[in-house]
Amino acid sequence: MDFAGTYYEDHIQPVADSYAEWASGIKTSVVEKIQTTIDNYSKQPIPADPQPQS
Repeated sequence: MDFAGTYYEDHIQPVADSYAEWASGIKTSVVEKIQTTIDNYSKQPIPADPQPQS
């Protein structure tokens, strides 16, 4: 393996992998929060239409 490949494996890849794991965790958290919000919203009763005043 050449110098650039060795340098990448030793110095760049560990940092890049940790950022990729962090971003994946953030994405999962956001998706879960959105899904919870949608689930909570969909459980709310739909209000009846108001009766017209004569």
